Amino acid sequence: MAGCGISRDRARRTLGSLVERGRLRRLGSGRGAWYVLRGTDGAGE
Repeated sequence: MAGCGISRDRARRTLGSLVERGRLRRLGSGRGAWYVLRGTDGAGE
């Protein structure tokens, strides 16, 4: 993430916010987690 110019903490908070607002879906847990974009048509649920 340092290569992107953002801190690890900022990335974590931003991803958490997007999950909370329903824009992303978190799959997995811990270091093995990945995120999937949710479409406006309900796909990805």
